[in-house]
Parts: sequence; structure tokens; C-alpha cells
Amino acid sequence: MDSARTFESIVIIFNPNSTGDAPKLAEELQGKLKELLTYPVEIVLKPTEHAGHAVDLAREAAATYSWSR
Repeated sequence: MDSARTFESIVIIFNPNSTGDAPKLAEELQGKLKELLTYPVEIVLKPTEHAGHAVDLAREAAATYSWSR
């Protein structure tokens, strides 16, 4: 049986100009993840700045942050 994956970091990418309160929701998600995860993990909030920016942020996150098993 494979063990569960653990992540060294989690990047939450969000649109701060969405119709809801995305910054607040992103912060709430960050807090809930910190409570739920049983190991230390860096949780980073990354707001988008323009159309298509989420793709760039995701690429940057994939290249910068890593995960382990």
C-alpha cells in the first residue's frame, strides 16, 4: 500500500478581483489547511494580477516548490 503524499508547500492562486471576497476566502482556506494537515507545510497565497497570470503563477509554483512522498 502506498503511503499518502506529503507536500513541502501549497500555493493557493486566486483572483483578488473576483465577484466574491477571494482574498478572505483564500486566507480562510490557508488557515483550514494549516489546522487539518498533521505535518509542517508552507502555504503561500498568490493573487493574480491580470488575465492569464494564474497560468504563469502555476508554472512558477511547479518549478519552485516541490512535494515528497
